[in-house]
Amino acid sequence: MASEKRFNPRPGGMLVRLVESPIMSSIAGCMMLWTSFGVRQSLGIFLVPITKETGWDRATFSTAVALLQIFWGASQPFLAFVAERQFGFGKTLFITTLVYALGCTIMALSGSLPGLFIFATGILVGGGAGGNSFPIVLAAVGRRYPLKSKAQSVAFGIVSGLGSFGQCCFLPIASRMIEVFGWRWTLIAFTIMLLVTSPLSIFLQTIPAKPPITSSDDTAVEKKSKSLPADIETTDGAAQKRETSYDLPAPEDIVDDGTITIALYTRPEPATIQEALKEAFTSLAFWFVCLGFTVCGYHIAFLGTHLPAYLVDHGISSSIGGTKSSIYQKRIRSDIAFLRSEYLPINSLNTPPAWTISVIGFGSMCGTIFFGWLQTRIRPKYILAAIYFLRAVVMIAFLYVPLTLASTFVFAVIMGSLWLSTVPVTTALVGSIFGHRYLGTLTSITFVGHQIGAFCGAYLGGVEFDASHEYSHMWYSSFALAGFAMAASFVVDDRTMRH
Repeated sequence: MASEKRFNPRPGGMLVRLVESPIMSSIAGCMMLWTSFGVRQSLGIFLVPITKETGWDRATFSTAVALLQIFWGASQPFLAFVAERQFGFGKTLFITTLVYALGCTIMALSGSLPGLFIFATGILVGGGAGGNSFPIVLAAVGRRYPLKSKAQSVAFGIVSGLGSFGQCCFLPIASRMIEVFGWRWTLIAFTIMLLVTSPLSIFLQTIPAKPPITSSDDTAVEKKSKSLPADIETTDGAAQKRETSYDLPAPEDIVDDGTITIALYTRPEPATIQEALKEAFTSLAFWFVCLGFTVCGYHIAFLGTHLPAYLVDHGISSSIGGTKSSIYQKRIRSDIAFLRSEYLPINSLNTPPAWTISVIGFGSMCGTIFFGWLQTRIRPKYILAAIYFLRAVVMIAFLYVPLTLASTFVFAVIMGSLWLSTVPVTTALVGSIFGHRYLGTLTSITFVGHQIGAFCGAYLGGVEFDASHEYSHMWYSSFALAGFAMAASFVVDDRTMRH
């Protein structure tokens, strides 16, 4: 087994305490996710200005974003494994942030070359974002809290929620920057932001995980189980062999009344990544979690990429003191060979859709923190089933209620609370079933499913619009898939395999 790269400085010192501090790691994780998530989720508002300036159809832009989604997901298991077993979390986060920034720079300098734009967006930005994603950051933060503790669960929710707040902050700022400076200079500004946050990775370096907090009841049960004889007499005098089982009820469901053998959990954490993958891939529970998360990605990519354009297409922007006519503002544009300043028509109606997605981001922050706390009270699988059910209800209402500014913002608030709330709940569910030693890798694999769904949501949305100039079938498929995800989450066998 490859030795794990851990931060191991000289004992004592301010740097050591900061690196091992749960608070500093949570702050650093929030900031890196805030920037990474904000940049990635802002790409939807680039659709209209980029396609208008370059003359590309929406399928071209959707292809770039769809490849971003698939590479974002596909790179995560590999990067999580590299972070856990080779380079450590800190170095992996730092390098991938630089790749992320390089991708944004090439996007800005791609001119009217669709191939270069697709490569920069899909491969570089997608791969870089894969290293600045929830599994790696949450795995690094989680090592600084006692495993399976309420503090760790709450930290997952707070880091996920505040990280997703980047969507709320970046979208209105990016929209205004596009209007004033153009989309190319906006991407350059994103590059600078990513470079500024990259040094925070020092506070997310790999350290030994804190052991779980053992309660007095657990200690008593452990001592009693060690003292049990090989044969235990029941009340009717019949000898009953003590058995070891890998498929046992949860500890809180085990009752020792003096007549029933105490169930013993004897399966340890997998020693190698191969054992962990074999255990997960042979479990129906893991596949059901992946399928549900795939639907989550489908919803988020479709709405994040196409909702701003959908609102503009339906004239929702006219509800805010302005007209449908374009106005002329002075825009600074960058080009590959030179910089020039000229007057270009700018659609002032980009701002309301951007603010709508921003409201979704704010709701996502609140919802993620709330559901991160709620999963310490209610079994995570039931929370996931409820989230997908509510998504279906909200999207059906949004489609069939008359589309107004008020209905749009109500949809944004409610849908936002369900947006990334699946992340801490899914992370906690996978960790409670399979343990925390390879939690980053296993959660990254679930993100592959998430991003396969995201690829379909982003790409098919563009294809359908170019074919029919509407998104009706995308909405219908979103309803149906939400019902499927609800059922898949509900039937997950969430009994732990660990002691």
